[in-house]
Amino acid sequence: MSKQTIIFAAIAGLVLTLAPAAQADLPAAPVAGPYHWAFITSGHTQAMNTTIEYYDGFVQGLADTAGIGNTVGVDWVVIGAIDGMDAKDHAPISGPVFLLDGTKVADDATDMWDGSLDHAIDRDENGNLKQNSWVFTGTAADGTEASTQAFADLPGKDWTGDCHNGAVLGDGRRTVVGDSFKSDIEWAQKYCQYWDESNPVYALSEVIPEPATMALLGLGGLGMVIRRRRRS
Repeated sequence: MSKQTIIFAAIAGLVLTLAPAAQADLPAAPVAGPYHWAFITSGHTQAMNTTIEYYDGFVQGLADTAGIGNTVGVDWVVIGAIDGMDAKDHAPISGPVFLLDGTKVADDATDMWDGSLDHAIDRDENGNLKQNSWVFTGTAADGTEASTQAFADLPGKDWTGDCHNGAVLGDGRRTVVGDSFKSDIEWAQKYCQYWDESNPVYALSEVIPEPATMALLGLGGLGMVIRRRRRS
């Protein structure tokens, strides 16, 4: 057996062993993958910051503390919009979305942004139930940047009055909020609230491939390294 074969076999075994462990602290999803996790934050924040990185950092910090972030190699972003950035573009969806207890929120991106969810995003990063919370989103329920014009036809809401000076995160004195108890259009856009109030936000994980895919990717990269060494 060649030296390269021995090295390949040893590292391949390591990759296969470690691939599932990379996300061992996350609960098991009802599907093999790819998929996403989602939660409503246990902590609250204002909506005055104009950079999306601020809100991403906020949700990532809570995920890290809960053991579902950097320690398991999973990145999180806010489900929200700022001026010039739609929520559906900032938090792209490549598979079904689940709460941390395994409840399905949406089948895919289309389902996520069609105006209703399969289930409200009502559990936090620790898996605790958190209903009837206003949630800063800055987004319309179709995933586009919130504006008074976008909500002009929503019945029973005076959006011109409620959102007279801004609607997205960090833009103007008022920001669109959703309701964590709702799974209809109001999960994302219920009304506007002053941006210096303190509310939770929604978070979405990066797409998580199944362990087999992670292992194959690792083996593919290893094969390229060995081939390069043989050529040199």
